[in-house]
Amino acid sequence: MPWACVFDNMKTVTIRRDENNRPIWNESFRKFSNELGFHKEICDKCAGNQKGAVENLVRYVKDNFISGRVFLDDADLDGQCGEWLSKVNNSISQAHRAIPFEILPKEQEKW
Repeated sequence: MPWACVFDNMKTVTIRRDENNRPIWNESFRKFSNELGFHKEICDKCAGNQKGAVENLVRYVKDNFISGRVFLDDADLDGQCGEWLSKVNNSISQAHRAIPFEILPKEQEKW
């Protein structure tokens, strides 16, 4: 679990901001974040660039896994996803010119 998570301004996360522009957390979300123990942060209003890394990851999965596929059921989706993840994680990445599965132990040491 990451130490800090950044969220968009949706009602399931924050219901509004106070007079100092601090978020007023949705009570259910507040309890959830406390139970899991992560620090919650919220994007500034109208600042989509603050969550670009997440948006890019979602687009990557949509473009490289979901696009053009048909899933018969959840089991089929799980199977195709497992095959795709194995292929992606054992191939040289364009992002860092290394095989993700091979560099994962080094990355985990940084956590």
